[in-house]
Amino acid sequence: MGKHITYIILLFSWSFSYSQIQTIDSLFSVAQTYNTRDSLDINVLSALQKVFNESKESGTNYRMDEICTALGDFFFNYGLYEDGIEYYAYIFSTNIDTTNKSERLINIYRKIGQSYSFLGQPDSAYTYYSHIFSAFSFPERLDVLRDLVEIYANNNNHRKSLEYNQTIEQLLLANQSPVSELSKVYNNIGYNFHSLKEYENSVDYFEKAIGIHPDLPLEEKAVILGNLAISHYNLGDVNKSIQLLYEASSMIKDDKQRAELNHLIASMHQSNNDYFNALEYYQRAGNYAQKAGQIDLLADIYAGFSTVYNQTHEYDLAFEYFKNYSRLTDSLSFVDQLNQKRILDNQKYIARTEKENRLLKAQQDFQKIKIAQLETEAKNQTLRTEALQNDSIQRVNQLELAIQEKEIAEAKERNNALEITRQKNLVELTNQQLVIARANELNAAIEKEKQQKEFELAQEKIVVQERDAQIKEEKNANEAKAREIEKRKVNQRNTAIIAALLA
Repeated sequence: MGKHITYIILLFSWSFSYSQIQTIDSLFSVAQTYNTRDSLDINVLSALQKVFNESKESGTNYRMDEICTALGDFFFNYGLYEDGIEYYAYIFSTNIDTTNKSERLINIYRKIGQSYSFLGQPDSAYTYYSHIFSAFSFPERLDVLRDLVEIYANNNNHRKSLEYNQTIEQLLLANQSPVSELSKVYNNIGYNFHSLKEYENSVDYFEKAIGIHPDLPLEEKAVILGNLAISHYNLGDVNKSIQLLYEASSMIKDDKQRAELNHLIASMHQSNNDYFNALEYYQRAGNYAQKAGQIDLLADIYAGFSTVYNQTHEYDLAFEYFKNYSRLTDSLSFVDQLNQKRILDNQKYIARTEKENRLLKAQQDFQKIKIAQLETEAKNQTLRTEALQNDSIQRVNQLELAIQEKEIAEAKERNNALEITRQKNLVELTNQQLVIARANELNAAIEKEKQQKEFELAQEKIVVQERDAQIKEEKNANEAKAREIEKRKVNQRNTAIIAALLA
């Protein structure tokens, strides 16, 4: 059989909480909500970077681990994992005690590991998880191994994921752990074998997961039975798969799970050319999907209806369900595009602000160096002037004295010019700070307008879902409206920039 079904569910039973970074003095207090994904606040980022720069320049690295963790979490929460790693890693240059595996340090290791996982570098993630592993003993080490199982599975290295699951199995057996934990790990090993297309082994472990736990909760048993059914299907035993799915569906009450299982049953009946039962279970799946609000699954169900009716030569019904399928997929695609655009816009905005903040900091540092050089030159000039004055007292020749006095006057004039230059530089530095303040005000205005735009897009989404026949026309209208908003936004930025330049 050429077709494979991969609807396999992993069972995990652990969770980690990440401690919130406490405020650091008055500047750090504005960043208390830095890890709230729903509100993009560039002022928070600027405040955190200001505290970071001040702590770094002080030479004491005062509370630098908290500051860097806050900055790292800010970038992590917006999917800018490389920027987050940069700040997490900086912590290790601040003389932090890495021998004391505190909760904060372990969370930093875990965040760096997760970041590398999202970047598709599971081996780099393992490097940091190994530090966490060495800090714990059984049973806490199980949580670390389970994280590694998930990381390698998410990066499609199922062989490595299998190795860590088998290590978990050995630890559970060696420590006489509850059968409920063994049942979960057997299911997960079955998942690994299924992902490796070793279906016979996956069947063995799914059956072990059920057999070892006589009091297995019905919902968990239904999940494992569903996994077992898919493995039998991929081995070519469709009837066995359907029988197992019937058994699983009788154990669950959740509409979402019922919709998914009935959709699977319908798909298997369809592959077995049993169109009558396929239609019946597609209908059941559709009813449950509508109750649970599973629009994406409902689209797949409509596609199944369309395929069955096409195979039974009922082309009008096939076309009708195909239109329903296309309508839902277009709607889902539109919403997904809006969400992706919002995420990308946020990431670009944060990256640009980060670059601008660093550039302004470099300019300020350069101005400070220039001012220091001018002040040093002024002091040296004063010393030279005093030396000339002392030397002129010893001269008895009036002509030489006049020449010396002229030199002193010229030196004072040069010193005054240097002082004027220094004052100009101080004014320039003040102007730079005003530009930063104005940029922050502009960013706040842009953020407010963006939130209004997101609200309008959310309203448009409701209209799109309610109207079927007019969706394309309204979509074009919404896109035109978005372009007009963007045009106004650009005009506002240009106006603000011109105003700033003229100020």
